[in-house]
Amino acid sequence: MKKIITVILSVLTVLSLASCSSHKKEDVIEAAKSLIEASYEINEIYFGRGLPASDKYIGSYAEVDPTCGYSSIDELKNAALKVYSAGYCEDVLFINAFEGRSIEGDTESASYARYIAYGENKLTVRLDAEENGMVLNRTYDLSTITVEKCVRDSATITVQSLVDGETDEIIKLNLVFENDAWRLDSPTY
Repeated sequence: MKKIITVILSVLTVLSLASCSSHKKEDVIEAAKSLIEASYEINEIYFGRGLPASDKYIGSYAEVDPTCGYSSIDELKNAALKVYSAGYCEDVLFINAFEGRSIEGDTESASYARYIAYGENKLTVRLDAEENGMVLNRTYDLSTITVEKCVRDSATITVQSLVDGETDEIIKLNLVFENDAWRLDSPTY
């Protein structure tokens, strides 16, 4: 009986190691570095100050300044999908940014879409986006990334975070491998 259990444990160990063999830890670390760096801009767009507004107002919105590099909702979605997983984008980023939310409970409230397409597909931003955005002062010491777990097409890393340049807590982030590339499946803000 002990031999059977030993064999089963050996097989499970080999399978767990083999499941990550298609993704080298070094590749996960390099992908995590570039994704975390790229996430700073995406976080600002979706949670922080948002895109800059021009002086062309349309109700509670203004056209996005054309010099910012983004001119459509599709461009914003594609930029996010290069950094974050499709699931995270659909469940969190896109709903908040392009649809808004109605929150029911003890007190009902609504958050309006941050960006909408107007008229001839002109990208507009809510005028209060900057003042209602989160303060995004968390960065990461990318030299401290450690792969904690790597199973099939997902990985978990830890990395030292900094707040306003000062050492803060060690953060655990999840990554998924989809469409032939790693994507963050956790927020970095």
